[in-house]
Amino acid sequence: MSTIKSSAENLTLNADGANNDIKFQSNGSEVASIDQAGVLAAGGATLTGNITHAGDLTLDVGGDISLDADGGDILLKDGGTTFGTLSNDGGYFDIKSTTSNQDISIKGNDGGSTVTAVRFDMSDGGKAIFNNGVAIGGTGAANTLDDYEEGTFTVGNGNVTVNSGTLTWRGTYVKIGSLVTFNIVQLTGNITWAVPQVITGLPFDIEADQYSCAVYTNEDPTIFGGMLAWHTNNYLYFQAAGTNQIHICISGSYHTND
Repeated sequence: MSTIKSSAENLTLNADGANNDIKFQSNGSEVASIDQAGVLAAGGATLTGNITHAGDLTLDVGGDISLDADGGDILLKDGGTTFGTLSNDGGYFDIKSTTSNQDISIKGNDGGSTVTAVRFDMSDGGKAIFNNGVAIGGTGAANTLDDYEEGTFTVGNGNVTVNSGTLTWRGTYVKIGSLVTFNIVQLTGNITWAVPQVITGLPFDIEADQYSCAVYTNEDPTIFGGMLAWHTNNYLYFQAAGTNQIHICISGSYHTND
């Protein structure tokens, strides 16, 4: 058995001269070496324990880098605290943010600018927030969903006579891409309206040169149907008249350039 041992002080291995490395051999074959820059080359060597370095650490290999964790987890840490894991979990490849409510984002380089392509909001059940739409079945504009919105709007109207009560309207909408679907409900108020009935306050301007079909109903089941035609900006003309109408519902859709 051959040993080099120091029990009371540091052990110095010194290879004098320029470009001379410290080489380690087993049975006459080199298994590792340390060059003058302190780079450890270990051909087929097995390292155990921890590798600690105060600065940056670069792994530069001529082939692939394999991370083989028999425990199934690769831990990502910062200052000793785990912030994420890569795991083999029951046949699934899991990418996990371990910090409470910490989002996961996927970023890239778009012509020299950093963009966040998608962010997963972990404080909202993992909701996916896409930066520039989702393309389905193709990559063109016709295949791209780039907008979804829902909300309420204030309904304006003209040519209305309030017979009794207080006239109250409620307007709601859903916008998917360029298609806006709206619903207008008269909650209270006995009214008479004349032709044309003007509806204003729609949440988005109507695309030019188009009509928007809609139907309306009220307490009289024999009165229904109608057409809403585009006008300037967000005006709709309702081409039907009514008398003593208390509860009215108007539903329709149109396209917008907004």
